[in-house]
Amino acid sequence: EIAIDSSRWALPLPPRLSTDVTPPSTTILSDDYTAPSFGIEVYEFLETHGLSISLPCRLVTLTEDDLDNAEDFLLKDIETLEKTSSPLDTSTLQLEELQVSPAWMIRTIHCMRTMASAQKDTYGTTIENKTREIVTLVRDGKSNTLEFNAAHVMLGEMQSQEALETWA
Repeated sequence: EIAIDSSRWALPLPPRLSTDVTPPSTTILSDDYTAPSFGIEVYEFLETHGLSISLPCRLVTLTEDDLDNAEDFLLKDIETLEKTSSPLDTSTLQLEELQVSPAWMIRTIHCMRTMASAQKDTYGTTIENKTREIVTLVRDGKSNTLEFNAAHVMLGEMQSQEALETWA
């Protein structure tokens, strides 16, 4: 049920910044085109909203020392999930509103960082290499291609994972 409701584990970040047009609305880009990247605003956003997607990591990192009657507590949340007609209509779970101990919070944030880092590593390239690829595509006149668009999407995903990893 939690996996179906992406608001419990996915967080749309603010747009990346650009030194020129974002995204290009023309097929001709200047030779000095630079790929957009996040500014400091993304970290301010994550500071305010980052923990809203911590539920999966709260579950993964929960130990018996973190919560008195953890089994009863979690069973009530499971009951709440089972009573809803759609996972997207589920009310806030007790686990989401719970004040967690510093040790549990550290484990939760470490989990979030580890997951972001692992996802970023699956791309098989670096942000710098993907940025160079985009600039090369522009220089070669291929800015109006699926390859260019796909490279931008991948770069955005990698930058998002990097932002979460750095914040955590």
